[in-house]
Amino acid sequence: RAHNYVAVVYEELGDFDSAFASYAHALAAARAAGQRELEGRILGNIGEAYVNLGRFDDAREPLEQARVLTEELEEWALLGWVIWAQGRMAQSLGDVEGAQRERGDDDAAERMQFPSPAVPCVSWCACRVAHWSLRFFLRQYGDSSVPNSAVPPTRSGSEV
Repeated sequence: RAHNYVAVVYEELGDFDSAFASYAHALAAARAAGQRELEGRILGNIGEAYVNLGRFDDAREPLEQARVLTEELEEWALLGWVIWAQGRMAQSLGDVEGAQRERGDDDAAERMQFPSPAVPCVSWCACRVAHWSLRFFLRQYGDSSVPNSAVPPTRSGSEV
C-alpha cells in the first residue's frame, strides 16, 4: 500500500515518471501478496493517471483490468470510480458510443446484489454517480434515449 500512496503523492506533485514507477512497485507487490482488491485499486489509479494526462490508449487496459477485478470482488465503490474514469475518457474523446457502452443496457447500480443491508450505501452511491456522469454526457451530445430522470438533479432541485 505504501508504494500506491507514494505514487498518488508524486502524481499530485506532477511527477508522473516517479508516480508510474511507484505504481509499478505497488502493483508487483500486491500481485505477489495476492491482494486482489489492492491490485484493482492500483490498476484504477494507473488508468486514471493516464486519463488525466490525456494518454487514453495507455489508460484503456489498466482501467478494464480494474473494472473486471472490482466487479468480480464486488468492490462496488471502486467499480463506480473505475466506470467514472472510463466515462471521463470517453467524454474527453467525444466518444458518445463509448460512453453508451459504459452506461450499458441497464443501470449497473440497479443490478448489484449486495450481500446484506450492512453494505455501506456509499458503494451504491459511487456507482450511481458514475452512471449519472455518463448519462449527463450522453444527453449533452444528443442521445435522446437517455431520459431526463436519468440525470442527477442540480443544486436547485431541477433536472439538468
